[in-house]
Amino acid sequence: MTMPPKPRSTGRYDVTPRRIAMLCFDDAQGIDVTGPLSVFSTAADMLEPSAPRAYTQLVLAPTTSAIAISCGLSVIPDAHFQTADLGEIDTLIVAGGYGVRETMRNKDLIHWLKVAGGRVRRVASVCTGAYLLAEASLLNGKRATTHWRYCDAFAQSYPEIEVEPDAIHVRDGMVFSSAGVTAGMDLALALVEADYDRTLALEVARNMVMF
Repeated sequence: MTMPPKPRSTGRYDVTPRRIAMLCFDDAQGIDVTGPLSVFSTAADMLEPSAPRAYTQLVLAPTTSAIAISCGLSVIPDAHFQTADLGEIDTLIVAGGYGVRETMRNKDLIHWLKVAGGRVRRVASVCTGAYLLAEASLLNGKRATTHWRYCDAFAQSYPEIEVEPDAIHVRDGMVFSSAGVTAGMDLALALVEADYDRTLALEVARNMVMF
C-alpha cells in the first residue's frame, strides 16, 4: 500500500512561532474547540519543516481534570487558566456551547479574561463564546457576532456592542468573533491568512476539504 506524503505549502514563508490558547469548559461545543485547533495544526504541518513549529496549542480550562465537552468527548486541559503564562500566548480563543451559561458565573475566569485581553496579541470567540468576551468587557464599543440563534438576545443583553447577525466572522481591531459552530474554522483560516497570506489559507482549506 502506498500513500502520498504529508502535504506541504507551495509557498516560502518566514515562520513566526505562535502559541494558540483555547479556553474551554464543561459542556463546550466540541467543534468550537477542535475545529479551530485543527486549522492551526494543519497550517503548521504544511509549513514544516520549519523549526520551531509555526503554531503550538494550549488548552486552558477552569480545572486541570478532564472536562466533558459535547459529542461525548472528554478533554484533559494542559493547564488551569489562572496558571497560564500570558506572555507566551499569541492568540486566545474562547469556545462556545451550552456550558457558557454556567461559565459566565465564574467571576475569577471573567476577571482573568479581562486581564488576558489586554496582554495577548489578539483574542477571539467562537459561537456563544462571545458572551464570555462581553462579560469581560472586551467587546464594548466593538462590532461582533455570535451564533445566529443568539444574536437578538446578545444585542439586547449588551447594547454597547454592535452585533452583526449575518457575518461569519468579524474583526474589530485585534478582537475577533465568529458565528456558530463550524464558523470557528472559517475564523481560524482568516487568522492564518492574516499571519501569512491567502495562498496558505486556501491550501489549508483545500487540505481540510473546506470551502
